[in-house]
Amino acid sequence: SSALNELYVASGGHLPALRFSTPPTEEEIFEAFMKYATPQQQERVRSLFQRLHGGEFAFDEIDYEDAEGNDASEATQVEVGEAVTGSLDYIFDFDYFKFQAEEGQTYLISVEHETLGHTSVTVYGPDGETEERDWWQGRVLGEKGPLIRWTARSSEAHYLAIQNFGGKTGEYAFTIEAVEEKAADDHSNGTKSATIIGFGNIIEGTVDGVFDHDYFRIKAHEDRVYHFFVRSESGTDLCAQAYRADGSRSPEWHNRCDDGWFNEGGVGWNGTSWRAPADGDYYLGISGFMGSAGEYELQIYLAEDPGQPN
Repeated sequence: SSALNELYVASGGHLPALRFSTPPTEEEIFEAFMKYATPQQQERVRSLFQRLHGGEFAFDEIDYEDAEGNDASEATQVEVGEAVTGSLDYIFDFDYFKFQAEEGQTYLISVEHETLGHTSVTVYGPDGETEERDWWQGRVLGEKGPLIRWTARSSEAHYLAIQNFGGKTGEYAFTIEAVEEKAADDHSNGTKSATIIGFGNIIEGTVDGVFDHDYFRIKAHEDRVYHFFVRSESGTDLCAQAYRADGSRSPEWHNRCDDGWFNEGGVGWNGTSWRAPADGDYYLGISGFMGSAGEYELQIYLAEDPGQPN
């Protein structure tokens, strides 16, 4: 109760709607509880923060002098093509690295770590805060760890963050490599040479593996609803993503490649619907979920009644 009272008074009785009040930081909360705890209780408080909240202030036994920067302002400068090593020392240990990118260049970021998930690696824009999610071609878990394939939209410094969300500590290694676009197989691996698809036609395609994306172009009209259907007789896990004319992801699309896929390993026709936000050309990218590969068929239909999709 003493710790809570101190936090309440120091924050001005924090209420989000009141501009003059300031919420306490994670470290201030930790220090307040440690201040009023007995030595035995302090160990329990520290253990609780280490398990549930993280933060370097809860891990006093770690040497932070050699640790990587925890935010973009302290990011370690690295070079494209350089082999880099680092270490995740505690839960919510975020390591930031800064690298120079060239507009239009595609990069493959490969991280080696035994237990990190693919969502623990993120690329941020020049401000160090905005995720480049709309500009990467995929983020998957490879044989040795997370992989991101990403295309830079400006010739500026960008940031790579390796983040320990779930207590997955330990050493890691990574490279950021400039890659050449793969020559088109059955369908283009980018929007520039996407296959034009008409409504109702069945288009056949094959996803060859990690980062093989088949792109299709359609001309859509504002507020019209379009149905997308995919069939995979082999049970291939397929994901799909709609893109705007500038190559960024369409936020109106709800079947994102990072979060969901058409058929979830099933066979037969599966699909989703999408409402166009404006007139213009749009693209649909088909890829294998988490590196899955196989053949598929694609159909796109225009809903007869825009207000009542059928």
